Formats: sequence, structure tokens, C-alpha cells
Amino acid sequence: MKQQHEGASHAGSGRKAATRPQGPVVRGTSACAGPEIAFTSPGRRTGIARRQRGARTPSASHPFHPVTPLPETHGNHCLASSTIARKTRLRNHLRTETALSKRTLAISCPASFNFNLEQVAFGREEKGKKQIKSLQKQVMNVKKERQAEVQSRNEYISHLKDQLQEMKAKTNMENQYMKKNTELQISQTQRKCNKTEELLMEEIEKLRMKTEEENRTHMEIEVFLRKEQQKLEEKLEYWMEKFDKDTEMKQNELTALQTAKATDLAHLQELAKMLQAWWRGTVVRREIGTFRLPKKEKDDVKDVKGKGKGKDKDKRKGKK
Repeated sequence: MKQQHEGASHAGSGRKAATRPQGPVVRGTSACAGPEIAFTSPGRRTGIARRQRGARTPSASHPFHPVTPLPETHGNHCLASSTIARKTRLRNHLRTETALSKRTLAISCPASFNFNLEQVAFGREEKGKKQIKSLQKQVMNVKKERQAEVQSRNEYISHLKDQLQEMKAKTNMENQYMKKNTELQISQTQRKCNKTEELLMEEIEKLRMKTEEENRTHMEIEVFLRKEQQKLEEKLEYWMEKFDKDTEMKQNELTALQTAKATDLAHLQELAKMLQAWWRGTVVRREIGTFRLPKKEKDDVKDVKGKGKGKDKDKRKGKK
């Protein structure tokens, strides 16, 4: 990435150098012009001002060959490499400016070319030395910071290693404790499970025996109930037949009794009529109660009765 950035900066500086005005800058005496002459364009003046500011501040950049500042990273991890890259870019920048100045002076005035070239080379050499010294100081500072940082990191790493060892020892102890505790819990749980299993097996055996006994009792009760049911069915059939026979017999007896009753009732009614007739006759004959007659009538009645008695006797004799 740094090489690509440097190549891009050089390509950009080449394009800008090709498009800038070619007016020469000549300061001092010249064989061609006599007194000091200066051919400067507005763009060239701004470039000179920027180069002068760049000589005072190492972080300034040339308008046609910009120098990127050092990257600011956490802990200055990349500061040394960025400083080396900055030195390389600065050297390339100085070489490019020297070549451009030589070309400009050679084209404008060959007589003053050597004098101006020496001045420019001296100024740039001084500026380069100053920048190199400042960069060397920065490199030393970066090295010191790097060494201090490395030492602090090493101390931190050793501290972390100690903590790691402590954590490993603590973890091993905890693992052993947890393992023993787990084994103890497993053994206790296994014993409890075995006891519970034995109790459940005993209960299952008891329930099995009880179930067999209940099944046997149930079968015996079922057989007994079937026999009793059969006996009851036989008795029921017997009693139903007996009920039918007794009902029929009693019905016949009832019919006979009803017939006898009707006959006796008719005979009794007839006897009652005969008794009533006899009683009436007796009452009348003997003049009992309201049937008593006066004396004259008594004589007539006696005669009639005498005749009537004779007739009755004759009738009775005839019946006999």
C-alpha cells in the first residue's frame, strides 16, 4: 500500500510538472541579461513560497510532489516504518526539484546556470540535512518509545502468563473438586436408586402375589356363583311350574266353590221363601200380632182352615 501511494504521488507530481508554466527563475548576474532578472509566473511564486515554508516545517509538502504526513496509530506501532517511507519520499522530491531547476536554468540562461545551480543545491542540501536530523531524532524517539512499549508489553505478557498459570492451577483444582463431588453425588444417587428399586421390586412382588390370590378368589367366586345361578334357575323353573299347577288347581277349586256357592245360595233362597211362607201361614193361622181377627170372623176362619187343612193334607199325601 505504501509503494502504491508513493507511485501515485510521483505520477501526480509528473503530471503537474508537465502542465505548469515553463518560465525560468534566475536570480543574480547573467551573461545574457546583465543585471539580476527573474522570470516567475504566479503559479511558480506560490510554489517557491510553499517550498520555503516546507524548509521551516518538515511536515510541509511541495505543490507538485506532496508529502503525506505520518499516520497516527495507537501506540505508534507504525511510526518507524512511516518515517522511513517519509525519508524516501523526501529524497525523491529533492531529486525531482533539482532536475526541474537544472532543466529550467539550462533553457533560460546557460551562463548563470552553474551559479544558480550551486546556490539551489546548497540550500536544498542544508534543508535536507535539517530534515534528516529531525527525522533521525524522530526515529530515535520512536525507537525509545517502541522499546518502552515492548518492555511494558513484555511485562504485561509475563503478568498474563502468571495469571494464566494461576488460572490453570485454579481450574485444575476446581475440576478435581467438581469431579470428586460429581462422583460422590453419582454414588449417593446410585445407592438411593438401588434402594428405591429394591423397594419397588418388593412392592411389585407383593402386588403380583395379591393379584394372583385375587384372581384365584375371583375364579372360585365365579364358579360358585355360576352353580348357585344354575340352582336358582332350576328352582325358578320348578316354582314356576308349581305356580302354574297350583294356580290351575286353585282356579278349579275356586270355580267349584263358586258353583257350590251359587247352588247353596239358590237353595237357601228357596228355603227362605218356604220359611217365609210357612211363617206367614203360621202367623195367620195362630193369629199372632196384627193378624188377630174378631170372634165372628174367627169362626168363619176356623171353618175355612179346617177345609184348607184337609186339602193340604190331601196334597201332601198326593206328593208323597
